[in-house]
Amino acid sequence: MAAAEIAGKPQPSANAESWTDSQRYELDFWKNRWPYRDWPLAKLQELRHADATWVLKNLGFTSSGPRTWEGFAGSVLEVGCGPIGFFELVEGVDVTANDSLMAAYAAEIPYATLGRRGSANYVTTQMQQFTQKFRFVLCSNVLDHTADWMEFLELLSSCVEPGGQLLLITDTRGRPMEGHTQVFSPAQLQRALRWLGMKTVHSWRVDEKLDKHRDYQVFARVSA
Repeated sequence: MAAAEIAGKPQPSANAESWTDSQRYELDFWKNRWPYRDWPLAKLQELRHADATWVLKNLGFTSSGPRTWEGFAGSVLEVGCGPIGFFELVEGVDVTANDSLMAAYAAEIPYATLGRRGSANYVTTQMQQFTQKFRFVLCSNVLDHTADWMEFLELLSSCVEPGGQLLLITDTRGRPMEGHTQVFSPAQLQRALRWLGMKTVHSWRVDEKLDKHRDYQVFARVSA
């Protein structure tokens, strides 16, 4: 029996080939299992604004108003935004919201859209296609279920404009699981960021989780 099989059933692996399965897992989650999927749009926007507050606070930003944040303004690339991103209600930002499944979300999920809504512009552009640079590149809870976490981290870093910041939240684990096939540690992530030139650390925190989904959760705010 191959090492990637148990009782004859294929198991998740950290190989890039598992990315297709991860994409199916994500689409199914948002369509059929996200607890809030039947809420009206206005309520979903407020929910995601609360998520944005959690994200920005954990990355070291300070609120300057109900919908504004000190130092968080200008162009933003939100990578892996899901069918509805964090920042539709945040003011002072111009957000390009990207997801590898954006076209499918817009076609199959009622609250998803393409184009402008609030502060966000939802696009089907894939990460490899971006030529524009952004003041902030945010990637939250995506890195561990990409096809190749190091390649994806390189793509993220390449989209940060000079003087800009990479904002990263990710789970890490020592073994793959369904929908989350990439395996790396907080220390490996930190070294990879340094190799990519992201040597200025504005905020870095590692929370130990040790639950069935992850070993650690990393909050990183870095720049070149």
